[in-house]
Amino acid sequence: MRTLIIFLFLFAGISALHAQEVEAPADDKNFHTREGNKLYAQKKYDKAEQRYQKSLETNQDSYAAAFNLGDAYYKQGKFPQAEQQFDMLTQRQTTTDTMALAWHNLGNARLQQKKYEESIEAYKKALRFNPGDEDSRYNLAFAQKMLKKQQEQQKKDDQQKKDDPQQKDDQQKKNDPKQQKENEDKQKEDQLNKQKEQLQKEQQQLKQEKKENQEKQGDPKTGQAEKEQLEKRNGEIDQRLKEIEKKLKELDKQLRELKGMPEPQNELSREEARRMLEALGGEEKRTRDKLDKKRKIATSSENEKDW
Repeated sequence: MRTLIIFLFLFAGISALHAQEVEAPADDKNFHTREGNKLYAQKKYDKAEQRYQKSLETNQDSYAAAFNLGDAYYKQGKFPQAEQQFDMLTQRQTTTDTMALAWHNLGNARLQQKKYEESIEAYKKALRFNPGDEDSRYNLAFAQKMLKKQQEQQKKDDQQKKDDPQQKDDQQKKNDPKQQKENEDKQKEDQLNKQKEQLQKEQQQLKQEKKENQEKQGDPKTGQAEKEQLEKRNGEIDQRLKEIEKKLKELDKQLRELKGMPEPQNELSREEARRMLEALGGEEKRTRDKLDKKRKIATSSENEKDW
């Protein structure tokens, strides 16, 4: 990773010992940048990042702080942030050398994210500002090689999908509206069942809690104040159980609609149940009468034969 010349200049004469925390002088705009450089030298990149950001709060035009912040991001593996930082710096008009460095580091940040085409573009820009830069030339060649390899692998994967009937069939199913609807319904069903399971679990726990509370209320050792508190809690439990019961019914309804199942028939009223039992009783009586009549006829025939 390239560092800015100003960055190297600011490092001059700094020891590897921990920097002492002191307040920044009011007229020293580069104080936090220098402190960040000390931390960077000690490989404390996260703390260096904080210092560079503080420096930019004090002096937003500090090119060194902005550049070194990109370096700190890169060293921590924060490649998207580093890319954004160096991309911003390439838009600023500075010297040819610093522009070459900014484009080079932008290429590195993109390369780490496997953005090979974009990194190639950045290295080419770096070489326009500094044609003799061997590092950018080497990285350019490497990025081009990786891009070619990536493209060849993509072609191979596409051909394999094309030749593999199973993958083709799977892709067709994936694109089939009917299959998509089934997949969506299955996903929704799983979510509803999960909600139902959670509610049933809560319902069971609340019922157990209410039972334990009732046992405590019946215990002679339980004081009046605690009994009142338990009574209040049981009231809250009853209210929540009603809510859960209502939600469970709603979930059951949604699940039936999802599966295309009919609504369950309402329970029979007491009068309807009585009439059904009477009808069944009458049918049963008629059946018995028929059987008794047949038995009588059979007995009469046997007696006639005896004569």
